[in-house]
Amino acid sequence: MNADLGQMTIYSNPPDLASWPITTNITEVDFTTNGVQAIFSKEDGPNRWPDVVPPGWAGPLQYTMGMVECIQGQWYTSAVVEFWYANPPLVSGGNVGANNQVAMNWYYDAIRWGKLASRQPQQGEMIGIFVAAGNLRNITSDDTAQSPVMERSNVVYMPFPGPNGSMNSF
Repeated sequence: MNADLGQMTIYSNPPDLASWPITTNITEVDFTTNGVQAIFSKEDGPNRWPDVVPPGWAGPLQYTMGMVECIQGQWYTSAVVEFWYANPPLVSGGNVGANNQVAMNWYYDAIRWGKLASRQPQQGEMIGIFVAAGNLRNITSDDTAQSPVMERSNVVYMPFPGPNGSMNSF
């Protein structure tokens, strides 16, 4: 599967997100009972993505994770789950496979997330995951203060997990 971000409807993220250069590849996505974690080269080390401090925040975040979903034959996405730098890496976003966590914690507002709003992917349904540098949640302009490098990862596709999670290597 290889749906291009440029062919998708992207909600509440920078308008040029699809054209941002892919400077890192996701090598693993872990869905746990505590949240989701992606492993990628720009997460840690000397070339890691820089931290940004969103307006009103007391501290920095490093990147934002997005989910890609196919709804009635069309692809939709938005990067909404924010991560700050941590070693070892953090999980965030809740147990997406249990109790409608995507619908309740990721895409709960129809004004911001359109067709993604209140939709819970079903176990086994193909989804995509990607990460992008900086703060993308509700950022609807190309704002270098929120993403100074404007870079993203590839999109990796996998079946949506059940409540016990899954680990996917690429």
